[in-house]
Amino acid sequence: MRNADYCIAVTEGDKHHLKEYGVAENRIAVIPNGISMEEDGNKDTIEFRSKHGLGDSPLLLFMGRLNHIKGPDLLLLAFCNICDQFPKHHLVFAGPDGGMLSGMKAMVTKHGVSEKVHFVGYLGEDEKTQAYRAADLLVLPSRQEPMSIVVLEAGSVGTPAIVTDGCDFNDIERIGGGVVVGASISGIENGLRNLLGDRVRIEKMGIKLQRYVKESFSWDLIVKKYVELYVNIQSVRSACGSSLRQ
Repeated sequence: MRNADYCIAVTEGDKHHLKEYGVAENRIAVIPNGISMEEDGNKDTIEFRSKHGLGDSPLLLFMGRLNHIKGPDLLLLAFCNICDQFPKHHLVFAGPDGGMLSGMKAMVTKHGVSEKVHFVGYLGEDEKTQAYRAADLLVLPSRQEPMSIVVLEAGSVGTPAIVTDGCDFNDIERIGGGVVVGASISGIENGLRNLLGDRVRIEKMGIKLQRYVKESFSWDLIVKKYVELYVNIQSVRSACGSSLRQ
């Protein structure tokens, strides 16, 4: 990293990690993750709902590994606290086990929510897109994480999100495409309570997030930023009379 011409951070907040490794700030470029927009993809969600016994219930979706840093336990406990208030809602955990699955299943049994909480495991690309489309809301309860690609994936199909302040993605609230909450049970619980009773607000958030993702994170735009950076590096190296390091 110290010998690279430039290092890439995906968010402004992520730059401090590179600085800790000894990278000077003037050699850090911020270029976010990109996303392939799939507006013309299969919009049918019946197959996904039928396969996992979800019926036509409104869905909350967690997408990611079931491990501590991703915070699925925070979301599960927050959901248990509000499920009586929103009895029609179901919670879907999609993603491979990262060491927490057995403990979370025990929590589900303890709180008596087995009929409302679903662990569907790893999803391939097509089924993952169906899950995003089927969900009313993506919830990203991470304790710490740079800007998550799953928020962009959900946003690309018009599904808004609740993210924690540990995700370094506060722009989602600024543009009205979701809300940012504390990375705690109470923070996530409050976010759910404030949103789940207002379906119109959720739908408007989805439209705004989809527009934001399309205008800011499509690969066409992101690749241009990489090309511009590379051309700039070439120019500087050429001016110094030395060849570009690989």
